[in-house]
Amino acid sequence: MSGKFWQGCLEKLTLPSRQGNIRKNFLRLDMTMKTTLLAASLAATLAVQPVLAGGPVAAADEPSVAADAVTPDWSGLHLGLAAARPNGDNAWAERGVGVQSDPGDFSGTLPTLSAGYDWQRGNLVYGVTLSISGGDISANPVSGGGFGCGGCEFTVDKFATLRGRLGWSLGKTLVYGTAGLARAHGQGTTAGGTTIHGEDNLTGWAAGLGVERYVGSKITISAEYLQTDLGRMELPDSCSTQCYTDVSFGLMQLGVNYRW
Repeated sequence: MSGKFWQGCLEKLTLPSRQGNIRKNFLRLDMTMKTTLLAASLAATLAVQPVLAGGPVAAADEPSVAADAVTPDWSGLHLGLAAARPNGDNAWAERGVGVQSDPGDFSGTLPTLSAGYDWQRGNLVYGVTLSISGGDISANPVSGGGFGCGGCEFTVDKFATLRGRLGWSLGKTLVYGTAGLARAHGQGTTAGGTTIHGEDNLTGWAAGLGVERYVGSKITISAEYLQTDLGRMELPDSCSTQCYTDVSFGLMQLGVNYRW
């Protein structure tokens, strides 16, 4: 027999074996793909399950915004620097005939240094504050109503207060009321301040409302309105025991404070 005959027979014998190997390879590939798809499906199901159950989707160790917010503590020592501008007016009067000059408005600026201490219980804040002012404020009453007042001037200086205050904390903002003692030096003059008609150290009261807010870890800004009444001061050199002036005014104060 020729060689071609035996070669054909050999090819017929090996062909089924090759076809079987190819079939086995396809079966192995199919099983691998099925296993991969099953693993991917299982992973997706595990990832979606917490969402469907209403569970958390964020990482457990991420800090919340609320947890980072720190409520300031208003208790402790504080120092402040402020500037106060007055409102109100001043008039001179005579008892004997019941006449009074036309009032003049207060003007000027009082630079003020304050120191105090606060305590806090929950949202309630209470404390005490001492304030001392430099500069002065003055008013110029004028003739009117039967009272002659040419060149009259009334000046308030050396103004100081010792006050308690009671407030309510709104986090970084404190709203409060305040009241206490007030003391100042008063002087009534004419002729450009060369003639003194009376002067005295006056004691009275001061009360008002204010708001203070943190703008830093230790720094606050404040706005306060304070009504002050220093009582009556006599002007004996104007008309003996008959002349006087009632001293009262308001102060609008803006300040900056440092807290420990």
